[in-house]
Formats: sequence, C-alpha cells, structure tokens
Amino acid sequence: MFRQAQLKLFAVITSILLAIFIAVLSSINIVTRSFMQRQSEEVLKKIAISTEYDDITDTFSFTPPEELHKKRNPIPQEKNQPPAPDNTDIPDKPDKPDDFPPYDKHKKEPVPKNFGSIEFFAIMADSNGNFIACMNNDELTEDTAQKYIDDILKLRHPTGMINSYQFYKTGKNNGYLIALTDKTEETKVMKQFIRTTIIIGALTVILLSFAGYFLSKKSIEPIKFAFDKQKQFISDASHELKTPLTVISANADVLSGEIGNNRWLNYIKSQTERMNLLVNDLLNLTRLENNSSDFIVSEFNLSQAVTNTALPFECQAFETNKKFIVDVEDGLTVTGSEKHIRQLTAIFIDNALKYSNDGGIVRVTLRKQGDKKILTVYNTGTGVKDSEKNKIFERFYRTDDSRTRQATGGYGLGLAIAKSIVDKHKFKISVENVEEKSIAFVVTM
Repeated sequence: MFRQAQLKLFAVITSILLAIFIAVLSSINIVTRSFMQRQSEEVLKKIAISTEYDDITDTFSFTPPEELHKKRNPIPQEKNQPPAPDNTDIPDKPDKPDDFPPYDKHKKEPVPKNFGSIEFFAIMADSNGNFIACMNNDELTEDTAQKYIDDILKLRHPTGMINSYQFYKTGKNNGYLIALTDKTEETKVMKQFIRTTIIIGALTVILLSFAGYFLSKKSIEPIKFAFDKQKQFISDASHELKTPLTVISANADVLSGEIGNNRWLNYIKSQTERMNLLVNDLLNLTRLENNSSDFIVSEFNLSQAVTNTALPFECQAFETNKKFIVDVEDGLTVTGSEKHIRQLTAIFIDNALKYSNDGGIVRVTLRKQGDKKILTVYNTGTGVKDSEKNKIFERFYRTDDSRTRQATGGYGLGLAIAKSIVDKHKFKISVENVEEKSIAFVVTM
C-alpha cells in the first residue's frame, strides 16, 4: 500500500517536472523562432516595397528606402523662399547607405544581393499568380518558383516560412513581388540549440526525478510508521479483547442455565456475538496485512470452492425474499489460498444479500476468459454513488448512513478484508455500478 502511495507521489513529482520542462522548451522554441523571423521580416518588407519589376525591359530595379521615403513624403518649401539654384553641372550627393551602390536620381539602380545582414532573392508573379521572373537566384527553376508562388499566395499573412525560406509578399501594379531569404543556417543553429537544451533538460529532469524518488520515500516514512503503530495497536487490542469477551459469553451461558430465558441476558449474548465478530474481522485484517495469516498457496478446484461457499446462502436468500442464482463453470482451477478465496467469496455474497432490494436478484458467476478466471457477484438494489466507488474498500466505510450497523450486522470491514485478500493474491478487482439499480464486484484471477 505504501509502496503504491510512494510511486504515485513520485509519478506526480515527475509529471510536474516533465510539464515544466516541456513548457520551458516550447517557450524557448517559440520565442527563438519568433525572434529569428521578426528580425528578418522588417528587412524583407523594405526589400519587397523598394523593389520594382519593369515588364517592358524585363528587369528589376531598386529604390533605397531612404529615397523612397523622400519621394512619398517630400519636404514642403516655405512661402516666399527663393527657388533652389539649378546646378545642373554639379552632381547630387545623396546619403550613401552602406548596403547599396551609389544612388543616382536620374537612373534606377539594380537590386543588390545583400541588404543589411541578410542575403535575399525575389520572385515576380503577375496578377494571376503566374511566374514572370526571378532575380538573385540563378539555380531556382521556373517550376519550383511557381510552386513557391502558389503556396505563398494561398496564405493570408504577408510573411511566413516556406521550406527553409522566410518570405514577404507585397502587391504591385503589375502583379506580386515576393522577397525571400534562406534561413537554413539559422534553422540549423536553432535546432542545435534545441537539441542541447533537450539534453541538458533531460539530464536535469532525471537527476531531479532521483531526488524526487528519495524525497517521496522520506515523506511516506512518517505515515508508514504511524500506520504500523495503528495496526499494532488494533492487533494488540483485538487479542486483549478476546479473553474478556469469552468470559462474558461463558458467564452469560451459565446465568441462562440457572435463571432461564431472560431478555437482559439475551441482549448481553447478542452484543457479545457482535463484538466477537468485530474482533475476529480486525484480527483477520491485521493478519493479512502483517503476513501472519495462515496463507497456504496451492492449486485447487476453484469451481468447487465457489459453489460450496455459495450454496449455504440459499437459505438466507429464501428467508429474505431474494432470488439467488449460482452459475459456475465446471473444472476451473487456480493457484492461491483456498481458505481466503472462499472467505472473499462469502464476503461478497453476504454483502450482496444485505444490500439488495426486497425481491431483488443476487447472482454469483464464475467464467473462464482466456487464461483468466472471472468471479462476479452481482445484486440489484441502490448500488453506490459513482463518487464513492473508490471508498467502499476502506475500513468502516458505509455508503448509506441511514443503514445502521444493527440492520446489516456488520462493521464495514468485510470489503476491506476482501480487498486485502485480492491484493495478497495479486488479483484485480473492479466495481461495475449502475447508480440506483445494481452493483457487481468482479475479481479477475
């Protein structure tokens, strides 16, 4: 039980670490990609806006962004200001960007191969999306260029990635111009960075997982110690209660023989029997958990054991107006403790008879499914709430507070004992519940 609790706690810690690692890795990936693309986006935008294609001469031309801005936003002259002298013989001396050849306002410059820190090329398409021309990339075939055009024009955003290229598209009077730059090297660097991050992160998660396993073990130890003390107390108290209960029961029998039938003595006997039942259940549960019970493993006839355990309950079912059905496949065997498997079968049948509705059905079935044996104890009735399915195997737990212990004659330990027997055999148990209709306990051996 505590081993399972430790593993669950370890699984939670590991899951949290993995979630944090994946979140951090995803954030780094997104931020890196965004930064890489945003850095080139502004440059490609300037290139796309500043580049023109002449249909007549079949050439590309480039107007530096500074001059293009001056053309679109001319500086207004003040009133009464004399016109600028016409120095036709003096050549203009515009600003000289580092990235372009000298600009002459009387002629258009060819498009440079580099702008800023990136190398680029451009593709021109007509208004119908058909390839016209390409510049700065002699290796690009017309078919490949057309494919790029088709894929890019389908996208709503003006910029993005296609294969290993980042692009920016803009509309022109004579069609569409697409500026592209190769991001292969940047992508390789980013992938290498991500691989390094994954390796470092994975090693960190592994180391932290070892630490988490150690801490989970340490955190469970105080609970295990307290639980062991509680089990020891229950075991000691149960043993100590056996003697006075035996004495009380014997004295009640002696008094009954001397004074005859007496209702006060009957009350004493009744409560003594109930107390004996509780003490025996506690002792059985403690012995199972402490591995001190008479647990003898052998191969035995499971069909015969289940049938012999179920048949004595027919009388109880008849008296309580219940329909009792036993459907057991013959010849099935299993390896385990016959005594304890009989006990868990009896617990489930007794529980079904107690909690089935008046005139209801209690059905015990045993079937072979592949190499597994399936024992099912079904009964009609109110069943349990779905939220309580995982709690019904807890000690002293009762699904219906309106049912008193006197009405059912138990203390809520039967299913806890059955669960311990199942765990001891390493079987599996499940609850098939239809709220307000029926419930079935299924043991897979």
